[in-house]
Amino acid sequence: MDNQDSRAGGWGSSAIGGVDLNCYLARGLRAMAVIAEALGLSRKAVGFTEHAQRLEQLIDQTFWDETAGFYYDRHEREGRALQVKSVAGFIPLWALPLPQERADRLVSEHLLNPAETSTREYYNAETGCGLGLDPFWGWSSLAYLMPLEQELGYDPTDPACPIIQPLAARCLGLRFPS
Repeated sequence: MDNQDSRAGGWGSSAIGGVDLNCYLARGLRAMAVIAEALGLSRKAVGFTEHAQRLEQLIDQTFWDETAGFYYDRHEREGRALQVKSVAGFIPLWALPLPQERADRLVSEHLLNPAETSTREYYNAETGCGLGLDPFWGWSSLAYLMPLEQELGYDPTDPACPIIQPLAARCLGLRFPS
């Protein structure tokens, strides 16, 4: 994510394992499997799928916090989760085949929770939350959630859509025409 240093340390720190990057890698492996299959390379497709499945299991084991119901980045040098909620924690909704219960928790407890998504700030020390909706990167973070809306079956252009438009209104003061 473009603003990862806000939550994960400065450029080149090489200490943080990002849930978002790992999800992109898993999704990419799934895409490679589809391409390999279309090219008639079934053995390669199986290999890409198996690699994706192993990575998805590692993502769940490494980044998921059952108590919080959230995917956190990880400080690899210290061997601990970074307790900073950011838009990166929602990328598994789009990139991974999540159990429905876990997806429901991410959406209801966090994504649609105004107490967690009502700040412009990337990270609010008081609430321990933030979606990266700062003035410079705000649209970047919202853009990460747009494919997620469609994956969840919503139309991002529909004024009744429960994710992007309310977040933009709460966090950035934007209003969409109805």
